[in-house]
Amino acid sequence: MKIESALFEELERIGREAITPRELQKAHNALLADHYRQLKTINGKAQALGNYEVFFGGYKGLFDAPGKYAEVTADQVKQAAMVYFKERNRTVATLVPTKEDKGEQKP
Repeated sequence: MKIESALFEELERIGREAITPRELQKAHNALLADHYRQLKTINGKAQALGNYEVFFGGYKGLFDAPGKYAEVTADQVKQAAMVYFKERNRTVATLVPTKEDKGEQKP
């Protein structure tokens, strides 16, 4: 539960105070890297084109995505966190190993 508590504390912190410029830059970098990494393969390109066509109003949005990532501000992240990172919006699951997972056989 220590990890769970730390995660919830961090989500609450993001809603209380703006993320730092360094955190925002790291997020931008990660999004850009994922975006371009996905486009390295034919399958990735096809999936990206399909996703943008279905979920983002058209495939042309795929080409605008890097610029849109750069437009996101720390204040926008804070506002989104205040709306979406609330306790009532959480679903928490606890996975408990079975006997088979522990290497034991069922009788």
